[in-house]
Order: sequence, then C-alpha cells, then structure tokens
Amino acid sequence: MSLDLVVSLICSPPIMQEFVVRNDSPCGSTIGPMLSAKLGLRTIDVGNPQLSMHSIREVGGTDDVGHAIKLFEVGSFER
Repeated sequence: MSLDLVVSLICSPPIMQEFVVRNDSPCGSTIGPMLSAKLGLRTIDVGNPQLSMHSIREVGGTDDVGHAIKLFEVGSFER
C-alpha cells in the first residue's frame, strides 16, 4: 500500500483521488517524480485541485482547500 494512500485513509472520510496515466497517452506531470528519482527520496506528489488551463471540466470545489489542509496535517511526520 502506498504511503499517500495510508495517509489518506487515516483521514475521515478518506480524501484522495487516484489518477493514473496510460503509458501510450502523453500527459503533463509535476516535478515530484523527477525530484524523487534524482534525490533518491520517498516522496508523495500531492496537490490541491484548482481551475485548470487544460479543461473546462477540471475545477476545484470550495471543500477541496479544507480537505488539502487536513491531508497535510495528518500526513505531517514532524511531531
């Protein structure tokens, strides 16, 4: 089980959407996977939905900000 899924399941209700891109479909990416590979660190690439420049159907809701804050608080391993 991935670390981001474990952190999401700790939240009540779980607040993670899994997104997978097919190998034969070009898609943009964040710098998360590149930094993880270059630095050799375990990383979780998370982001908060927002209005998108790519799709009129890709928008964020008002509850999304609160969900992101909760995910970051639960997932913080500095105690």
